[in-house]
Amino acid sequence: MTMEQDKRLPADAPSMQNHGFIESERSKLLEMYRLAHSAYRLEVDRSRILDEKATRHLTVLTFLLGLMGFVGRWLAGNLVPVTDRLGLALWLLSAALLASLVGAWFCVFFSLRLWHLKLIGVDEPMIEYFRTRYAPTVYHGLARRLAKVNAENEASTDSKALLLDRAHRMMLASSLLFVAIAIVFAFRVFVHGA
Repeated sequence: MTMEQDKRLPADAPSMQNHGFIESERSKLLEMYRLAHSAYRLEVDRSRILDEKATRHLTVLTFLLGLMGFVGRWLAGNLVPVTDRLGLALWLLSAALLASLVGAWFCVFFSLRLWHLKLIGVDEPMIEYFRTRYAPTVYHGLARRLAKVNAENEASTDSKALLLDRAHRMMLASSLLFVAIAIVFAFRVFVHGA
């Protein structure tokens, strides 16, 4: 190898004497990079799935809040002033239902609004890093960067999943409250008539 060819090699390029060792290291680092990239892609997909779930929840909750407005209007028209304990129970259950729906709506809204995934951008310093480094060094550097970004994304996605879990629990509580309202209303109609 001439002196001129040596100048074109990156500073961290191996000597020709260690070629077998370097190739085994290169394959290990390439596999590490592939594993890190796979984990990164899985986290991005997980976040996308959670965003789709949150969008569906938000649609359902918005509809249920509109329906709750209709129920509230009916309660105000038919149960004001409250004259019996069943009417009071309907008001209290309706207030709990409204609080549960609004709480779930805000949990879903914040899960969509607050957390965004970090991406690895390609800019001039990154291009220069690729150009001036030997392949194993590039694989190692990218794997480390992917691992760091993936850890940040995982924390963000876990927070999003926690908020969606809370929203889901509130939606289940809302369903139970709705059933309780229907039962109390049916009992009230049975006791007092229409």
